[in-house]
Amino acid sequence: MELDAERVNVTLSGGSAGSHALGRVPSLAACRTDAWYYDAPTAPTRILACPETCETCESGGYADVKILLGCQTQVILL
Repeated sequence: MELDAERVNVTLSGGSAGSHALGRVPSLAACRTDAWYYDAPTAPTRILACPETCETCESGGYADVKILLGCQTQVILL
């Protein structure tokens, strides 16, 4: 089975704020809080958290990052 890059979602859980979904942005340059992006949009090999999201994880004590496959990706529109 081949991965459909448009059907990937990322969720944080286990922190003081509970569980919440992150949205995908097109690139590092478009990053913001609660977002992630692919290393290469046309042929992704890695999911990367935006720097602001990493800060939230560290300060909020999040313990789990879940990658969910199969549902349409939640995209943050610019």
